[in-house]
Amino acid sequence: MRKSVAFFIIAILCSSYVLASHKFLLGAKGGSPQEILDNLRQDSSPLYLAIASYYFAEGDIESSIDHFRKAISLNPSALAYHNLAVAYYYSGDIESSIKSFLDAIDIDPSYAKAYYSLALAYYGQGDYDSAIAALSSYPKLREDPYASFDLGVIYADRFRYAEGPIDDLNKALGYFSDAESLQPGFPHAASNAEVIEGLLAVHP
Repeated sequence: MRKSVAFFIIAILCSSYVLASHKFLLGAKGGSPQEILDNLRQDSSPLYLAIASYYFAEGDIESSIDHFRKAISLNPSALAYHNLAVAYYYSGDIESSIKSFLDAIDIDPSYAKAYYSLALAYYGQGDYDSAIAALSSYPKLREDPYASFDLGVIYADRFRYAEGPIDDLNKALGYFSDAESLQPGFPHAASNAEVIEGLLAVHP
């Protein structure tokens, strides 16, 4: 019996938002305690990033947002905007989350993580077109099996839930195949490709 779309594995594997990493210890490249203190006097944004991350880990999202915003006021980095966006997402303020992900990209168009996170935020809102555009712009797409898999999921979901064109299935198949090629045995990639092939066989 041919598999039906009801058995299609559509869970996005990277949908757990995490804060981008940063080094708070300014002496990581070497330096005395006095040099670290001097650096903090010149730019205390790493201190606020560390405090914001602490509050985030403790589940105090509002305090986390406050401290990420303070860090941004001192040094508006792509990393700080990305992490602010994650905190906004967990607070339920999706509009501000998306705006902050976009701010991160505006500041540093090479900041890859922001494209991926932005795509997941759009996907969570059911905005498949914007999610596809964001993840297609992800600089590491062709080397990241998770991103390829997730883009396949988004294309398949646009076909399934938003009456997307039949070509969405072809693109989904391509990205599931890419995920399998990049990481042989990638969870659900081969089985999803098999389901897509079955669907394409019965669609004109």
